Amino acid sequence: MLQEENSLQSKVGDLKLFRRGKGGGGSSQLAQWLSSRVTRPLKRVVAPRAGDARDTFGLMMKIVLRLAGCVFGAVFAWSWSSAAQTPAAEGPTYSSSGQLVRPADYREWVYLTSGLGMTYGPAQAAAERAPQFDNVFVTREAHKVFLRSGTWPDKTMFILEIRRADSNVSINNGGRTQGDIVAIEAAVKDLRRFPDGGWGYFTFDSPRGLADAAAPLPATASCYSCHKAHTAVDNTFVQFYPTLFDVAKRLGTVKATYDPARKP
Repeated sequence: MLQEENSLQSKVGDLKLFRRGKGGGGSSQLAQWLSSRVTRPLKRVVAPRAGDARDTFGLMMKIVLRLAGCVFGAVFAWSWSSAAQTPAAEGPTYSSSGQLVRPADYREWVYLTSGLGMTYGPAQAAAERAPQFDNVFVTREAHKVFLRSGTWPDKTMFILEIRRADSNVSINNGGRTQGDIVAIEAAVKDLRRFPDGGWGYFTFDSPRGLADAAAPLPATASCYSCHKAHTAVDNTFVQFYPTLFDVAKRLGTVKATYDPARKP
């Protein structure tokens, strides 16, 4: 009897070590609770009297079943907790009317690059207006796929965040720092929604500030032809993302039509 008691307590100890190995304070607390639920009845077990073998066996079966139930509950709770902590899938989300919903968490995506005062139009016109910063973010899963293949998978989504360029902020006496958001734009690869080219372009600008959702720009918008003619990889300006441009060159996915010397 004492050997069986020691064996069960040993299993509880092993379970505590297993849960602690899985990590997290919640797992340790769960193991402590499990230990108390099992060891309390064990302490009430005494040496059997003659003729009580059947009662002792029944008591031991109750303890084993309680241990099994606690283990099952612990595993179920841990599995549910892990599933609840899994981040939601990234990518484009559309409203019931087919508008692209502006993602609130895009700054948790992969940051690719920043530019200052960039323009694809006439240089003189750009020089006459204050420069702005643009920051580029892409969904994390799409970034992982690009690192492996040099191409963008379906449902890739880019965010272009445009911010004011401020000078003489705080102790800064030279150069510029990023200020308030001026505009947010998006590019989405969705072969079903955009069968002609695979990409759609959006702007969340509105007279009342940033919109929560936006319809795709019309196919006549200049961004469609510009992205088709001047991008290095799959309608995206990978030539401005240094680390990814190296990946594309190594994997041979730079478009044969890309010419770094060609201007709009």
